[in-house]
Amino acid sequence: MWAHRSYNASRPLQYFLAAAGAGAVEGSIKWWSRGHRAHHRYTDTELDPYNAHRGLLWSHIGWMIVKPRRKPGVADISDLSKNDAVRWQHRWYIWLILLMGFGVPTLIPGLLWGDFRGGYVYAGAARLVFVHHSTFCVNSLAHWLGEAPFDDKHTPRDHMVTAMVTLGEGYHNFHHQFPSDFRNALRWYQYDPTKWFIAICSWFGLASHLKVAVLCSTSHALSRCSLQTFPDNEVKKGQLTMQLKRLRETQDGLLWPQDTVELPVISWQSCKADSKSCAGLFTD
Repeated sequence: MWAHRSYNASRPLQYFLAAAGAGAVEGSIKWWSRGHRAHHRYTDTELDPYNAHRGLLWSHIGWMIVKPRRKPGVADISDLSKNDAVRWQHRWYIWLILLMGFGVPTLIPGLLWGDFRGGYVYAGAARLVFVHHSTFCVNSLAHWLGEAPFDDKHTPRDHMVTAMVTLGEGYHNFHHQFPSDFRNALRWYQYDPTKWFIAICSWFGLASHLKVAVLCSTSHALSRCSLQTFPDNEVKKGQLTMQLKRLRETQDGLLWPQDTVELPVISWQSCKADSKSCAGLFTD
């Protein structure tokens, strides 16, 4: 929602997402969305903060460690600067990190079943390690493993393994081709829990104007949402282009006679020697 405006959220949902997002300790909405918009605008270039062409390790975590103050390409975030929830989170971000990243995860198990230490270690610190590397895999693994069914000009790929590792963000080729779609996975059976969370919020009136790229037909399970669809023709064109490209690669790998003199000559003797069916059809 914040980076791609793929749906509208009610004010309560915006503040909930802002608070919960701070618990991931990955930067404020304003900072993160600025980098993510630059990533989409300058994919696989030097202005891409996670440039996959610089290697798997670089796109995973090297971009944060080697040159942490290197600025990515220009990206407009004026819309976010005007949002009350974004400004609130950015202003109180450090306190929200302490509260949502460590305070709440420690207090819930501590107050409910007396395990403050377990809450801090597992729900707090260990969770953050997992969440961070899961997110980093979207920048690295999702640009390395899988197929490109919609477009192969850039590195994003689709793969089920990446989807499991990143909690549903593994269908990255589709996401880069249609970034405003609120889904990461196109098909209903592909693992994408965030898609269903947004859909449920829509059913309860907390989210609206969900944008989707329709392919063949919209899933019946999403039919109750308020949907804004992209032209189905554009999605199919991307798939057809990739199918034709693969056929062209197969065709270019085959040897074709350029002239009739290059056609193979099969004599009667070679026919009898090489083909039992031929020998069965004719007799001396």
